[in-house]
Amino acid sequence: MIRRYRRGTYLFHQGDDAPDIHFLVHGRIEISSLTSSGHRQLHTTLETPQFFGELGVLGEQPRSAAALALEETQVWRAD
Repeated sequence: MIRRYRRGTYLFHQGDDAPDIHFLVHGRIEISSLTSSGHRQLHTTLETPQFFGELGVLGEQPRSAAALALEETQVWRAD
């Protein structure tokens, strides 16, 4: 299923359940997390084509980071 996200929309947040893998079809995604002191740490900016969000699925753990759409973005999500 392809989903569309507007600029500034979070696809998921750090700590969310991780039942699915994402594939960036169009746009840019920022991956970041909060440190224990509450500061935001930027990990990477993804551009197409790119899989992301697989670590939580493979490790059966909650999301270790948040994903934010930096522009109009289309993502295929495998449930």
